[in-house]
Amino acid sequence: MGTRDDLVRGASVGLLVACAVTICFAFRTTALAATDGSFGVDLQSSETAQLVLKSLTTVVAFSGETWRTAGRVTLTDGEFSAFDVTDERTFGPFRLRSLCVFNPDVGFSYLASTARFALLEVEMGNYAFLSRDLSLSYDQLTARWTQGDVSLSGVWRVGLCPLELRNALVAGQWYVPSCDLFVDVRSAFTCTEGFDYLRVTGRFPRVPFLSNDVIETELRLTIQFETDRKSFTPSLRMRAQRVNACVTPHVQLVGGESPLEVGGVELYGWTVECSVEDSVELLLATSLDPTRNRELTGEADYWEAWKLHGTVGNCCGRDLLWELSTYFTDSGAALFSWGLTTASAEIPLGGRLTARVGAEFRETSPRWLLDAGFEVRW
Repeated sequence: MGTRDDLVRGASVGLLVACAVTICFAFRTTALAATDGSFGVDLQSSETAQLVLKSLTTVVAFSGETWRTAGRVTLTDGEFSAFDVTDERTFGPFRLRSLCVFNPDVGFSYLASTARFALLEVEMGNYAFLSRDLSLSYDQLTARWTQGDVSLSGVWRVGLCPLELRNALVAGQWYVPSCDLFVDVRSAFTCTEGFDYLRVTGRFPRVPFLSNDVIETELRLTIQFETDRKSFTPSLRMRAQRVNACVTPHVQLVGGESPLEVGGVELYGWTVECSVEDSVELLLATSLDPTRNRELTGEADYWEAWKLHGTVGNCCGRDLLWELSTYFTDSGAALFSWGLTTASAEIPLGGRLTARVGAEFRETSPRWLLDAGFEVRW
């Protein structure tokens, strides 16, 4: 009997042949197919490195009425780093999408495939992930049933090597018209730990006494039970004609003597969101617990984040996209405990040409990093 490496090597050859056949089929049908693609270049410079070619990506795709096949070649730091093939097809109610990735060092890297279809009144989905490391491979089944204002769904993930149920998620959503309340209940389980969490969310889309013809106020309450902690998150969002604002305090419930007893509450952070006419959005996030930094600021090393992003104008039917973020850390020695600032922009220069620029400045080395690039589509 062959070893695991022999099986993986055989699967790599087989998948490479299958990809080659798919591409050849696409080339053979180019007379009836549309052709498109893109070419992108990214340059980078930092405090410790001169200007280098960070990445170069080429995509060539062929498509018909119900299918699309695309091949992508990526060079990173001047060396060939990846080749992948994406195939999308529709067969009546069935929608299939597959992605196969090859790495020049090891050959086959992974294959991911998604299938979506409807069975009676149930929306079904299957996601299969086959990795070179077979212990990472799994198959995931999703199902959703909707009837009026009630929706039930489930997600089940099964490991393929060894064959075992890894985790499961069940959820239900419904609307209570008598009190204008949307309810979302979901619970997750894992093979190793058993119960993972139970989360209950209630949303009042229009709070009485805080809503009128000018301002609409939404209240969202979320309580989550985990094996080692409980949290309570109220969120108040106010919408006007041009401005949308939301304040969310993040509260952890302190347990009592019994598992169901609550001995107190502890504020571990808050977030403030504001947007103006869907063109500029501001997020202010503060974490008071270092273990919750990533949950609130998106970065584990920073306890506070200020994020601003939006769009400017309209060029060739597309908007200029920009983003500016600043993070603060407890361990930094800079003014106001500043730790990191990032900025980026995507600038349309025509219907098919887009330029990208970005910068990163941090309190530790490398203290600065600049990148620029472009992508042209045909």
